Amino acid sequence: MKRFYLIAFFYITITNLGFSQKSLSDYSYVVVSEQFEFQKEKDKYELNSFTKFLFNKHGFHAFFDREVPVNVNRCDGLWAEAEGGPGFVYKKIVMGMKF
Repeated sequence: MKRFYLIAFFYITITNLGFSQKSLSDYSYVVVSEQFEFQKEKDKYELNSFTKFLFNKHGFHAFFDREVPVNVNRCDGLWAEAEGGPGFVYKKIVMGMKF
């Protein structure tokens, strides 16, 4: 019985990997939050606007949360997230993508 579950797990995993997007250029747009979790107010230090600008500069179609067109497929886009870590003089920020 364990062998059946193991084979089923690998089959589902391989199937999902086979039909998933292969690279970042396969996605049609990127959604940038107006306020990341570690920020106390919207677009503090223009970090969110700068993130959107950089995505647009490198060929992506970047939108804020409120700007996303109604007629787009949600599965065709990425969500940009940032995590801020504690620091003495500056805050360490790590960007990530959510599919």
